Amino acid sequence: MSNLKKILNLHEEATHLRLRDVCEKHGASIFSKVRLADILPIEGSGISDAEYKFALQSHFDFVVSNDTHTPLFAVEFDGPLHTNEKQQNRDKIKNKLCRKFDFPLLRINSNYLKKAYRGMDLLSWFVEVWFAWGWFEKAQASGEVPVDEIFMPQMMINIPGYDKQFPLMLSAPIRNKIQKLCFSEKIIDMVPSHIIGRSDDGTYRAISYIRVTKEQGIIVDTAMRSQDFPVSQVDALDELVTFQLYEKLIETLESGVGLIYLEEIASHIEEFKKKYEMRRAFSTSSSTTKGDPLCL
Repeated sequence: MSNLKKILNLHEEATHLRLRDVCEKHGASIFSKVRLADILPIEGSGISDAEYKFALQSHFDFVVSNDTHTPLFAVEFDGPLHTNEKQQNRDKIKNKLCRKFDFPLLRINSNYLKKAYRGMDLLSWFVEVWFAWGWFEKAQASGEVPVDEIFMPQMMINIPGYDKQFPLMLSAPIRNKIQKLCFSEKIIDMVPSHIIGRSDDGTYRAISYIRVTKEQGIIVDTAMRSQDFPVSQVDALDELVTFQLYEKLIETLESGVGLIYLEEIASHIEEFKKKYEMRRAFSTSSSTTKGDPLCL
């Protein structure tokens, strides 16, 4: 039996498979365990001796390149060891070097792999949005898309490899189900409301809420760490928090447990606005009637 070590552990192997499935459709390749010094132009760059040594000795878990083998971005899988102080310091140096050389770095954990949203895990969504953003920029440069149009991944009608329309709008089926609950008079609001903010440490946070009766509703919250990757965490949270809200909504409707008064929801919203820098907010029109505690 060979005593040689495997190049990838189980989580890294899963990451590689997901990356391959997405990237090959776009003519991109994936390389594993590539030294930072083989990607980043560190020679004569002015970085410190310690950073230079780090770049020579450290690697990216995965590097994605185009068909000319030009690096596009890197992906790091942060397992349990990334919670200790020594590894966190190494991660900070790697993040700093990537920012200096303007090289996108996506950091993921098992949450980006283990759950599918409309058939797409979170890692695949981030990478698909990255490629869609590249197409969008080229379309603007060629005049196919107006230069003042804002890129919204949820509005992409088609992308390679998916037969669904608007495949990057992960919450589309969930939003349809929420509308049907409203039409059947099981809840008051037709669409959920949400607020997304950013904390001082760069973490993105979101709350989503919906009225079930005229007096009560439900509220959920979630968060996502900041990324050195040109895909909006606000867009990602917008999708994820909708799933979380729907799961709690169904549980509440089936059990009758979990409803809180609208005044309490309003209090949560006010506290959220005080603590975090606002990045996006949407309030359903049915929650803006006179005397409604959610009319903030």
